[in-house]
Amino acid sequence: MAWLGLILTWTQCLVFLLVCRSGARPGSTPNPYAGIRLESTTRSPAAWQAAHRVGLKHARRLAASILLPSAIVMVFFPQAPTSVTVAEWVLAGVSLAWILVASSAASRAALATEP
Repeated sequence: MAWLGLILTWTQCLVFLLVCRSGARPGSTPNPYAGIRLESTTRSPAAWQAAHRVGLKHARRLAASILLPSAIVMVFFPQAPTSVTVAEWVLAGVSLAWILVASSAASRAALATEP
């Protein structure tokens, strides 16, 4: 059961990565379902794409930084529920903080597209 938190953190990271990748594609436009939905990012398709390109860079870094520590915990501490629990809370906190940083950077990128 302790592994569930790590799996959910990986899932959160993967969804963030896929959403940013989808929004960064040429021709993508703001949609009502998924994406970095800030006022500055939904003003135009150019702002939307710029924001998601920046978000994609952060999402890739997040994936790299989450994968290694969680793999270390799974390989070296498989029978230590306390270690897994601490790791899952720390990694979840790091991933949420990183998403906030990425959203801020995305907003700045979107505002830079305005004339």
